[in-house]
Order: sequence, then structure tokens, then C-alpha cells
Amino acid sequence: MSGIKSITDPLYGSIELTETEAKLVSSRSFQRLHNVRQLGLAHLVFPSAGYSRFAHSVGALHNASRMLDAISKNAQKIDCGRKSAYRIAALLHDVGHYPFSHATEHTLADYYAGSLFKDSQLTRRDGNADSINHEDVGALVLSAGSDIRKILVAASDVDVSAIESIFSARAADPLFGLISSDLDCDRLDYLARTSHLGGVPYGNVDVDFIISKSTLGAAGQLAFESKAAKAIDHMLISRYYDYMQMVHHKTVEALEWSLSETIKFVLDHEHGLLSRAYVENEIEEGTWWRIDDSWFVDKLKSHEGRAQDSAGLNVMRDHLAAVLYRRPAKRVWKWEVVRDRSDRQVGIQKQLTEKIVDSVAAQMGIERERFWVNERSFKFVKLSEVETTNAGFEEERAKSVLLNTRKGDKFLVECDDLILKTLAKMRNFAVNVYYLPIQDEPKSVRMEVRRRLSAELDS
Repeated sequence: MSGIKSITDPLYGSIELTETEAKLVSSRSFQRLHNVRQLGLAHLVFPSAGYSRFAHSVGALHNASRMLDAISKNAQKIDCGRKSAYRIAALLHDVGHYPFSHATEHTLADYYAGSLFKDSQLTRRDGNADSINHEDVGALVLSAGSDIRKILVAASDVDVSAIESIFSARAADPLFGLISSDLDCDRLDYLARTSHLGGVPYGNVDVDFIISKSTLGAAGQLAFESKAAKAIDHMLISRYYDYMQMVHHKTVEALEWSLSETIKFVLDHEHGLLSRAYVENEIEEGTWWRIDDSWFVDKLKSHEGRAQDSAGLNVMRDHLAAVLYRRPAKRVWKWEVVRDRSDRQVGIQKQLTEKIVDSVAAQMGIERERFWVNERSFKFVKLSEVETTNAGFEEERAKSVLLNTRKGDKFLVECDDLILKTLAKMRNFAVNVYYLPIQDEPKSVRMEVRRRLSAELDS
């Protein structure tokens, strides 16, 4: 492919774009991604990790293209039309992300489903409101009258229906794993970019070698030559450490708790904001491009006075300060283990922790809303053998990393010489307790909270 425009990237050097891709990148809906951070609030802990979904999306296109070139070399020729569709699908895969990415999306889903409404400050709510995930938002951007849609329809070298099928996960094309799987173009960029720009070493894996071994399985699905097995094993284990050290860093988690609480606060006062109907209207009106991180920060600032002026909103005042001025909650207790994926202890541990936190808050006269008991589980891979009877097994299996060996196709988690065969049956479980101090509160209060929780929960 001969590009007409190039973008200089710190990971890959020069990334070439076709005329249509260059137009897409220059559209308002795509330029918006400059102002949507890939890692939410992680930059408040790792200052150089504030890279955008714009940079990541261009990187995903580059990796998709390299993978397709490797498949053409190692297995069979990928025709230009199919390659173009996958390059554009990779480029646009994040175009539907909300401000602050996953933190906002998850909060919206829970809020409009009602599970968060019991904690909201007001009682006003539209019972018919619903949320929409970022993949479906992206599909809407492609199907509605957006600037991106107009560019695609006008392009003579683009099969719009093929891109829509890939983008909306309806594709029968077995190469869909290139866009969504344990080892897709997205993850191959994310880990390396986070490592390089965030200043953390966990993603320093041999991405170039892995990509060069892209091939096809017996059914034409995305696979990798067995020579890359150890490098893939290393990458997926590195991903675990990246998540534990950055995404689930205690201060990042604390900040995203406060972000979630402040999002709820705004939703309580701006009825229907970012609901399905709201998003659909923004896309139809051609104004989706304005919905970015800065837009939502302005929302938070506009509601800051309401919290400051109300004696009953002291907790919300401190949540807003956490997000806007980096005054995060503190982790005051933790429980973390790596165990079999079927282990039920984490649920029991959370219930026990909730009761103890209730007791300590009451004893010390602290508002219970200042505590958050966060339960977390992390899968090392999307699939393990213990899930064979679960609903959705076939879909999970289709997303697993497939190796092309001399003896035929084999899933990565079936290889006796790889660590992930064991880890696929495991999960990292954690229960963390966070406490949001009152502004200018003496540190001794937090230390007493920690002491009392430890006395009850560590015994």
C-alpha cells in the first residue's frame, strides 16, 4: 500500500495513511479522540501516561496492517479490499468511547439500569432511560449521518458494508480476531504504548516478532505460528502486571471511584445526560465530536458550586476535589490472592468486609459514603478449560489465541510448555477498602480507620 499522508509515531516511526484514511483522521468525530484519554485518570498518578485514543487508534491501524501483511506472507494473500476494510475498522474501533473511557461507560450502564440509583442524591429519573456501550456508539457513528459516514460513503475504494459488519461484531469473517481477541491489533498497541509513554516497563515485549508470525488457522481464522508461543505467553503475563501496576494502582482506582461518584452527581442534576437517546441525538445532529474529556470536566466544574454550597453534600464536595484537584481517597485495607477461577471466597470476603466497614464507620462517627469496598477479579486470558460448560463458551473460545503447529491448530492455553496453561485456570481476586477523608482532616483519623479495619479483618 502506498500512502498519501504519514503520521510520525513514537513507537512505529512513520505510519502511512490512504487518502480515505487521511480524511477520516481529519474528521471532527475522529479528531475528538485527541481529547479522550486512553487511560482515564491514570495520568494523575503516571503523568506521562495521558496519551489519547487518537494516537492509540492510529497505532491499531498500523498493527492491523502489519498483521495482514504477515498473513499474506505466511499463509495466503489478503486482497486489497479486505485489507482496507480491516485497516479502517481498526482505525475507527474506539470512535464511540465516552469521556474518560471505561469509567464513564460502566457508570452510565449501572446508573441507567438502576443499580446505582439507590445511591444518587435526587429521586428524579426517567424510568425509560437506557445507556449504550461504546461499541454500539461507534456502530451508530458509522451508520448515521455523521461526518465519518459521509466520508466512507463518498470513497470509491471502500466497502462500507464490510466495515460495518466488522465494526459491529456481526462479521462472519474468521479474521475478526484481528479486531477483537486476546491478541488483537488493539492490545498489541495498548501494552507497548502504555509501557513507552507511561514510564512503566511491564509492556516491553517482542510485539514485532509476534506480529511477524501472524498466519491463518485451518478454518481461515487468525492464528500465530508456534514460534511465537513463548513471546505471546510473555505478552499476556506482562499485560497482567501492567494492569495490576497501572490500571489497578491504588490511587488510580481511588480516583476512578470519585469520578464515578461525580458522574452520578451530574446525571442526577442533568436528566438523561449521555443516555442512549442523548447520544443518538448528538450523532444525528452531528455534534458528537464535542463530547470529550474537557466537555465533561466543564460539567463537573459547573456543578462544583452546588456541592460547595450544600452542607448535606460534604462527601460529594470531596469527590469533586479528588477528580479536579487530585485529592484522592486512600486505601486503608487490602486483600488480594491468585486462586482458581471457580473460587467463591472473594464473595464471602466482600460480604464480611462490608459488615466490618459498616461497624467501623458507625463506631467512629464517619459517613458510610466515605468508604468504598471494591471487589475485583482479573482473568489472565479470556478462556480456560474450566469454562467449557458455561454459556458463551464458543464465543470465548473463538477469541482465544490460536497457534498453527506442525500437528495442526492448537489453542495457547492447551500448550504444556507455557505458563498460561496453568494461569488460564486462575484469577487475581482482590477486595480493597478506600476511605475519602474530609478536607484538611488529620492523618491520624485515617490511621485509626486502618488500625480498626486491620484488627477486625486480618485476624
